[in-house]
Amino acid sequence: MSQVLHRSDVATVLREWAAGVLSSEQVFKWANAHFAIEAWDAEDGAVNEVMAQLDTMDMNLVTSEDAPILLAALEAKTAEGAAEVIGSHNAVIDWSARKQRLSSEPLYSPFCK
Repeated sequence: MSQVLHRSDVATVLREWAAGVLSSEQVFKWANAHFAIEAWDAEDGAVNEVMAQLDTMDMNLVTSEDAPILLAALEAKTAEGAAEVIGSHNAVIDWSARKQRLSSEPLYSPFCK
């Protein structure tokens, strides 16, 4: 039987990441251990969408700067609503600048070329 990954669990991790308590590497490892594996199921579609972002944060260049948006996405009623919040945010990011800034960070550097 799978354990349920609750919205509050994800929100706690996001808040600690935004506050600098957790590093990006720690959040990435946590997400990898809790997403898309048999032992864990997301509470709902919004949690699943946010966890998908965290599980691929290295290749999608998701940083602690994005934590407030991911927290807002957790408040969505549906997966589609969460995806819309995330998509709207991603549409205004200066990806070239972000790639340049993250190019020396080991978690992100393979995806900044």
